[in-house]
Amino acid sequence: MIATRFHNWFKDNHEDLFNLKSSDDFYEFFSNDFVYMTKSYLMLYENVNTINENCPHVFYSYQWRIADSLSDQLYLASLNPNDSAEIRFEKLDLIGRFLETYTIRRSINYKKFSASSIRYTFFNYTKQIRNQSLSELKTSLIGFLSEMEQEVSAVQWFRLHGQNKRFVKHLLCRITSYVDQQTGRSSDYLTYARPKGKKYEIEHLWADHFDRYAEQFNDIEEFRSKRNSIGGLILVQNGTNQSYGDDPYEQKLPHYLKENNYAQTLHPEFYSKNPNFHNSSISDLDFIPHENLNREDIEQRAILVRQLCERIWDTSKFTV
Repeated sequence: MIATRFHNWFKDNHEDLFNLKSSDDFYEFFSNDFVYMTKSYLMLYENVNTINENCPHVFYSYQWRIADSLSDQLYLASLNPNDSAEIRFEKLDLIGRFLETYTIRRSINYKKFSASSIRYTFFNYTKQIRNQSLSELKTSLIGFLSEMEQEVSAVQWFRLHGQNKRFVKHLLCRITSYVDQQTGRSSDYLTYARPKGKKYEIEHLWADHFDRYAEQFNDIEEFRSKRNSIGGLILVQNGTNQSYGDDPYEQKLPHYLKENNYAQTLHPEFYSKNPNFHNSSISDLDFIPHENLNREDIEQRAILVRQLCERIWDTSKFTV
């Protein structure tokens, strides 16, 4: 009813949920609480198209999102007019982190999240977190994620197909910008998702030539499945992709050294005298160069993607 007939919901619940019984109660509510929530709602939407370091996950959650009718009420449910400005930002960012983790997990497991399929679940989420403190909110969100059947580790077996190209690009934008930021490059998600110059495209490390890899596969469908694996994909700028995208991997590899850091990690020279990488928080992951790219290399690269995703969407970041 909040999402469809809000006025009816308010009339039916104003006494029990808001303790509004007298004209003074109503005046106080609309002078203070209502103003606070309205300003919070406007602030939420001020941060859906730009990355605010105070609540960056609000932005991320809207790049691959559930229905606004469900996310808006979830964002506002835990807010309280007595919260400080800092706590309000923390709560919004926590909800954003939860929403992004939720949609990522669903998508890499090939599960949709239409409003009709998750409405009941999110109504219960909204009721549970209503007016919660910051520590209570963190505990609730961790609980919601622990109840999910879908895990982020499934990304190791995730692949591109005809219906999910937009999501794959979103995923690669997150991974690529994360690697850049952790290794000292001044770029972010918008660098790849909405560049001011040439657009970035999904690049297959293997060209679509079954004959080059036929000895590694039983048939062409098995080859194409592995070619579309998340471990066999990177982002490069439009034009670059068209100019050498059909070449053998060994010929393309030197060009990747001119691209983003995630693409550069394929090349041995990336690891030579590179303190930004060796001193980074991700140097402990299974980054290795691939001078040749066989089936096992793509599978190893998919393991690396899983490790990166587990780091990006680490649920321990919700803890108090």
